Amino acid sequence: MSETRQDDTSVDPLSAFARRLESTVAAGDIAAAATLITNHLPETWYGLPLTRVSELLQQINSSNSLDPMISSIAAFLAGQDPAVATGRGTTPALSSAWARTVQTLQLRTRGATHELQERLHEKPGILVTIEPLFDPNGSMHLMMTVQLGITAMLAGEYNLALTYFGAAQLQRLVPTVPFLTRDAYLKSAIIHASLGDTRDAQRALDQARDIPRTHSWAEPLIDSNEVIARALISPCDATADEMLAVPFHNLGEIWPFYMTALIRLVSHLGRRHDVENLLLRMEQMPFPHTPGEGLPGSIIPISRSMRNIDRGDMTAAKRLINDADPADPFTQQCMIVVELNAGRLRATQRAARALEKNPWVTGLRRAELWSLVGLAESYIGLNSPDKALEALRSMDALPGGMRPADLRQLGPRTRLLASSEFPCWLVDDVEPLTSGGSAGSPVNLTEREYETLRVLAKEITRAEMAAELFISVNTLKGHLRSIYKKMGVTNREAALLRARREGWL
Repeated sequence: MSETRQDDTSVDPLSAFARRLESTVAAGDIAAAATLITNHLPETWYGLPLTRVSELLQQINSSNSLDPMISSIAAFLAGQDPAVATGRGTTPALSSAWARTVQTLQLRTRGATHELQERLHEKPGILVTIEPLFDPNGSMHLMMTVQLGITAMLAGEYNLALTYFGAAQLQRLVPTVPFLTRDAYLKSAIIHASLGDTRDAQRALDQARDIPRTHSWAEPLIDSNEVIARALISPCDATADEMLAVPFHNLGEIWPFYMTALIRLVSHLGRRHDVENLLLRMEQMPFPHTPGEGLPGSIIPISRSMRNIDRGDMTAAKRLINDADPADPFTQQCMIVVELNAGRLRATQRAARALEKNPWVTGLRRAELWSLVGLAESYIGLNSPDKALEALRSMDALPGGMRPADLRQLGPRTRLLASSEFPCWLVDDVEPLTSGGSAGSPVNLTEREYETLRVLAKEITRAEMAAELFISVNTLKGHLRSIYKKMGVTNREAALLRARREGWL
């Protein structure tokens, strides 16, 4: 996808800057080259391959004419500790901005999410101010704004990330680095599709498509954000194929959100082996993270927990999710699913309340929906229909009201309750409900298997079950194997938990 687009861009302003810098160095005018780099840091960073940037900086640095701040960039690219100082030709604002960028990049490289959160709140001022003389086209201010958004996104402060990305989108488009604005739109789309409103995500995608492209090495990495956003918005075979085609090296720091998209694809497409195998491969990759910190340190236990839910092993699912960051909203969503499927309804309510009160996702629609789903389902299970209705009314008050995709998050008993209060919720592409709790037999069970499931709920011995059904114990075992396979579980406990939640019993 990215190669086709780049072929349409023969000469762009960023390429023109890169040629100008190279020709200045080739002419031996080191002082002019140093000034160009100082005044156009983003263009230098994104306009040339990073290996070439490092070579140029070392070449200029050896002449002793390079500003100390630029020397720190060379050290950073070489993997050394950059000692940032204010030197000749560099304003305090520019040096301070670069210092903060280097410090946050180092934390992000280590996956130190909690330290990132502390760093974000060290200074109350949100956006850096770069003096116009040393940021002639606004590219430095734009880059810093986007980097702050990425830092907030990785730290799990999604509302703050949207604030930064929104500020970047409001700045004028910089011809040399338009991909930074595109990056702000696409990362906003990922946040909205993951935790907010898919309609907002789609609008951000549409805005990003109109932005011109360059020859920067960053373009393919940003393209992967678009693939992730599309998979989150529309999980289907086509977006799954696009996801499978994304090279790991193009994911960069956004890899945890790639995994969330894979998990959503698995839940929508069923047990699709190629997607599940990719998840398993990613769990073994050395992506930067600190275990138990934020989404980077939580997505692997979340992935493993969801896989065990699918198998019906709630004990393992609970143990694994306990290794994730309890303050992260993705962890809290998974905790709701774990507790609900395990039949721990009071614990489900605690998890739902934690997500409801999480300040990092206040006002984000999908996060609010999952909190309300957890409350409604748990109150139904506790035979508190009045309180369940309160949660359903709050769902109806969400922006845009209830949608077909939202209704599918509710179990049959909850939807049956909702149908009397909100008849407008029953739309054509949502399966109609009956007083029995489902349309027909659950998960295509035969009448005999459905009868066996009802007897299984009595929690009597297998011999007693066989006697009540007038069959042999071996025949009973065959029925149970078939039931477990169709329900996607592996044991009696998981089968009964799912059947009760779905309203089949």
